[in-house]
Amino acid sequence: MLTLRALGTSGSQGIGQVTRSEPYRYEVIGLPTGSGAMLARLSGVWKVLRVERGKYYAWDGSFVSAEDALASIDGHKAPRRRTAKT
Repeated sequence: MLTLRALGTSGSQGIGQVTRSEPYRYEVIGLPTGSGAMLARLSGVWKVLRVERGKYYAWDGSFVSAEDALASIDGHKAPRRRTAKT
C-alpha cells in the first residue's frame, strides 16, 4: 500500500488567527526498492515525478488531487487483473 508524507506546506498566519497549512508536495512511501516518486501541486494541478534507479523523469500528469495522483502510481505498479466473463 502506498502512502504520502508531506514535504512542504503553505498557509497564512495572522495575529490571533489559527494557521492553516496545506501540503503542496509529498513523498510517496511504499514503492519497491530502487523506485521513488514525489507529488507536487504545480500551476494548480497535481503532478507526479518518478525516480527509477536514481534517474529522475519529467513531471507528468494533471490531477485534481494528490490522492488521484497517488492512485495513478499505484495503478502502474499493481498487476492488472483479468475479469472473468460470465
